Amino acid sequence: NLIELGNTQILDVRTEQENKEGSIKGSVNIDFWHPKFITLVKNQFDKSEPLLIYCAGGGRSGMAADKLSKKGFKVIYDLEGGYDGYTNKD
Repeated sequence: NLIELGNTQILDVRTEQENKEGSIKGSVNIDFWHPKFITLVKNQFDKSEPLLIYCAGGGRSGMAADKLSKKGFKVIYDLEGGYDGYTNKD
């Protein structure tokens, strides 16, 4: 629903290869396992605006949400079921 409402801050924390296989329109891909993940995200996104995070199934995005929350991101949404769940929705 957030995507349909026009949330413009969408973070894909999957690998580059996973992202090449498909992504949510308007999302920015920053691999969760990248050594400078936090810095890259902070440079790309506004901490004061809602941030939607997703990965393939929900594991990495949950870890990313936890880390980013500790770094000052105020409102974070973790896409339930990840990209796999999003693409398989009815």
